[in-house]
Amino acid sequence: MKKYISVFSVFLVWLAYLLALNPILKALGLINWLRSLGHFASLTSIIIQEIPVIIILLLLNHFFWHQKLLFKGYNWKKALGMLILPLVMFLAGLVLAIGKHAPASYIFLGIGATLLIGFAEELSFRGLIFGILVKNSKDKIIVPLFISSILFGLMHLVNIRNQPLGNTIIQVLGVMAFGLFAAVVYIKQAI
Repeated sequence: MKKYISVFSVFLVWLAYLLALNPILKALGLINWLRSLGHFASLTSIIIQEIPVIIILLLLNHFFWHQKLLFKGYNWKKALGMLILPLVMFLAGLVLAIGKHAPASYIFLGIGATLLIGFAEELSFRGLIFGILVKNSKDKIIVPLFISSILFGLMHLVNIRNQPLGNTIIQVLGVMAFGLFAAVVYIKQAI
């Protein structure tokens, strides 16, 4: 039971953070400041959004969850080999952006978003949620794979505030599938 409390507390921290962030930024007057930055508004916004949630999650893990975030024998070469497809997709998008003469701010936004958002989500859903489930589960792989991936997808339901329902559902399903893939990559590092 304790594992599920830990898992859902990680999920609820994310959900509360995502739902409360815009009202907090508006109350502090940061929304207008961000808009005044022009092309760099989105990148600055991502930095303002992701760094605090990373710090919050790391502090909560240190004081409450105590989840080890990496396997001892983490094989970075093996991990990079398994991430060839996502890396090729990212580089293809970067090449397309450069080919279409996208402003440098959009390219920096793509890189920054990929790194910061990716790190925050991987920390939460593979490092914490999946890790807690694997450590405390009788079924060491299947149930944790699906629970962490489903929660990862469900977290993206908050995007319905900014896009149509159909797009959100497609995003949620795609993110769930990617969550399964990322969890398999993560678990392969333990073998």
